Amino acid sequence: MRLVLVLLFFSSPALFSASKASKERSFLGLKLPAVANNPRRLICNSYSKCSERNRAEFLEKREMAFLLVELHEMVKYGGYMVNLKRFEKAIERRADLCKDTTTAGLLLKDGAVRDWPMACIWNAAGTNKSEACAPYDFKDKNTFGFIDSHTWKTEVYEFRKKIGCPETDIYMAGRVEENYFCRERCTTLGIGYLGQMLILLSMIFAFFILRRA
Repeated sequence: MRLVLVLLFFSSPALFSASKASKERSFLGLKLPAVANNPRRLICNSYSKCSERNRAEFLEKREMAFLLVELHEMVKYGGYMVNLKRFEKAIERRADLCKDTTTAGLLLKDGAVRDWPMACIWNAAGTNKSEACAPYDFKDKNTFGFIDSHTWKTEVYEFRKKIGCPETDIYMAGRVEENYFCRERCTTLGIGYLGQMLILLSMIFAFFILRRA
């Protein structure tokens, strides 16, 4: 019975929560709700939730990536450094960006990133940095999808080359696995409420059959 109650609890279709924000602030041109308020969130798992705050973080990381591309091009072709101070923060972030396996292939993408829906993202490699919250362009309108290992490795490899990562990090891009994206019912891997109930009933039915066998 305890197992049934637990499964019913996690079968709830209401995986999004929202509340009205009375005050707003902005970050990188993006309006954000006040800290005291509870913004609309996408629940990835029991300890990770995505909100518009994560979009602002992604946009900042994207800005750092473009600065690093610009810096790498200047160094590569012997350009004259006009304002090194402009690149200081980006240089500080490069080490982390060179280890990124979840959003690296998205940071330099063209498109209206501000309009993309937030997504739970995780890489099959399963490292301590294999999960993230970021905007993702769901062109097929699906709520769950993945980028195959070969494609994602290539995108991470190209990203690391463009921002001037060390050769070791560029080489390690070859060990990156496929990347998964989810923007709805992520705690159940995209299975709908009806599907969850059918699975639950099947488990209960199988349990009683096994007990009688």
